[in-house]
Amino acid sequence: MPEFFCPPNIFCRPTFWNIAEPFQFLIYAAGALAVLVFFLGFLQHIRVWRRGKGKFDFKPFFKRALNFLQFGVATRKVVLDKPIGIMHFNVMWGIIILFIGTALATIDWDVTRLFFSFRILQGDFYLVYKFILDLFGALAFIGLTVFAINRYARKPKRLNGHSGARFADDDLWTLGAFWILILTGFLLESLRIAGMSLEWAREGKGALTPAQVSFIGSVIAQIWIPLGEENIRAAHIGIWLFHGGLTIAWICAIPFTKTFHIFSSSINTFFKKLEPRGAIPAILNIEEQESFGVGAFAEFTWK
Repeated sequence: MPEFFCPPNIFCRPTFWNIAEPFQFLIYAAGALAVLVFFLGFLQHIRVWRRGKGKFDFKPFFKRALNFLQFGVATRKVVLDKPIGIMHFNVMWGIIILFIGTALATIDWDVTRLFFSFRILQGDFYLVYKFILDLFGALAFIGLTVFAINRYARKPKRLNGHSGARFADDDLWTLGAFWILILTGFLLESLRIAGMSLEWAREGKGALTPAQVSFIGSVIAQIWIPLGEENIRAAHIGIWLFHGGLTIAWICAIPFTKTFHIFSSSINTFFKKLEPRGAIPAILNIEEQESFGVGAFAEFTWK
């Protein structure tokens, strides 16, 4: 099959363009380690939750699922806090769509290509894929920029009042790391478009069609084209290594930073109390109780 295992005369995702095999193996190994660290960190949270009283109540399932869709997926309460709530929605869905895009690219390259000699990300579907990733990447980038301005320029008391500098490093990592990941992602896309455009022109292949729907990458690519193919390739591999390393670090850090609220808040919307607010549970066998209220960590509910 042609380069990137594409069918004849059909453009598909140029996975690992300009990336030597040793670096490909390195990113797979580091990725596997990052996933292991993530799940070990997630397990720590589950162990803490299980120390609390009560049980994981899945009933009534459909009511809880509706709460999850309303408050977890649609973030109905959060979006009311305009404009920050809208930006939160942008960032959340930016993360989700970019994750789905990365997962789909992995399946495309490591499953369907290897086992079925077929590329999912090809032709018109790949063009739509690129447009959606660019769009949601841009929305997330804008949202994170607004978050940073709100936190570090406007400094509302609810963010910087009582906690002081306690979470300053965590906040900076949560915002800064993902902001840089999106930025370097766009830079990589633009360098790849610039490099492949010069490569195709040199080989007489014609225009690079996907650049037309990579509406951010194709614009930035015009900056790099005058640098020449060799310099573009050198810049691309350097930024790719930085982007990959930061991605690995970001995944490892998720369970140990505020970023974990992506998971914990969504879980909480499913398991939220269904009783009226302020309802006090009955104290069973009150005569046999040795203490009332909460006197130890394990006496809190798991939530």
